[in-house]
Amino acid sequence: MAYPRNVRNRYKQAAAELRAPFWDWAATSAVPPATVPAFVAINTPKGRAQVRNPLSGYVYPPAAFSGEFGNFRPEFGPTILHCPAPNRYPQSANALLRAANLKEQVYNSFVYSQSFEDFSSTGGNGISIEQVHNTIHRESACGEQFSEQDVAGFDPLFMLHHANVDRLWAFWEVIRPNLASFRRPYAGHSRFTTPAGTIIRPNSPLQPFFAPRGVPHTSDSVVSFRKFGYSYPGLEDGGSQEEQRHHAIRHMRELYGETQDAPRHASRQIFMAHMNINVEDIPFRPAQIHVFLCGRHAGSIPVLSKPSHGRLHGTVPLSKAIKECRRLGRDPRKHTGLRIIGPGNREIPISSIRSLTMELEDFKATPPSSDEELPALGPRHRVPVDMEQSHAPIETEYEESDGNSGGAGDETSDESGGYQQDDDY
Repeated sequence: MAYPRNVRNRYKQAAAELRAPFWDWAATSAVPPATVPAFVAINTPKGRAQVRNPLSGYVYPPAAFSGEFGNFRPEFGPTILHCPAPNRYPQSANALLRAANLKEQVYNSFVYSQSFEDFSSTGGNGISIEQVHNTIHRESACGEQFSEQDVAGFDPLFMLHHANVDRLWAFWEVIRPNLASFRRPYAGHSRFTTPAGTIIRPNSPLQPFFAPRGVPHTSDSVVSFRKFGYSYPGLEDGGSQEEQRHHAIRHMRELYGETQDAPRHASRQIFMAHMNINVEDIPFRPAQIHVFLCGRHAGSIPVLSKPSHGRLHGTVPLSKAIKECRRLGRDPRKHTGLRIIGPGNREIPISSIRSLTMELEDFKATPPSSDEELPALGPRHRVPVDMEQSHAPIETEYEESDGNSGGAGDETSDESGGYQQDDDY
């Protein structure tokens, strides 16, 4: 069957321009509008027709429940849902995404990560893209199946979400080419083809993904996205490696970074909270760890149901919360609180989590002279803090704004040292 002549050229042009979509959740802080309507109108050989929107959800095939594909008993039921009652989709999901400060988290991941591990994984030591990725899994469907790794891949949000994660990785590759892949071997979790404890190296097989002639892909073989014949806006070919890097930084800063009217001469004191925990110590997951400073909600760290064990690192920017401490004349090292909320809003006492530790970090960031460079970072200081069980409400808005969508600190010309100095507050 051929397309009618009167529309054939339009469809040929559409086919030539067709691209895999990505969902830039950091730029919009909202779920994709295309996933909202239950039905959509499409062109058919018999004219326009209403069909069920394939992006609005997913119904498992009956064969899955009959055991044809093995033991399959998803606890949420036969349908992938987004924010069921009493929540509403997209309103509830968008409110949660707005509260997550996604622009700031993404920008901070690029600027403040000091290694591949910092950027890539919650097993690292910074604001990782994995932490932001986990936030999207938890918040964009109001904690439903999209936060459960066993079935999240059936959710239409999954491909849109992970295409954007791939895009952010591509930006990291261009902006930080010397940190584009890991170099330190590590003991991996249990995987489909390797048992727990297997030493994973850059040349370890990434099964079941294969290059031509049946050769398994490895981390080294997939470092460059360009070799696979695709790209993203802001990462176009042309120019030297350094010119491409500058162009990518400018694009990233325009989307997520500091506002154009931010003073270029003033350094900024950056404050962050770093939390470490053994995930197996949290009895009910997925969960959310909420961080409070001087009684005010500073941010949260998602803990998904898997992996089942291992160390998790999470980071929360503290710029606005530090201002609240200063206003109250309190030392943040002595007023750090946590609330851990599990499924069904179940409160988990922090006293029951022996592996839980937290540090406060500060350092100076000096804005670059050009939009094509990243801020220069000063020495970084960390101090451990005692945590207390918080009972404060989980608020997400502050009365004042620091006027900067992509930093985590305060403008300052002070040259004093950080948490080591009592007068820094």
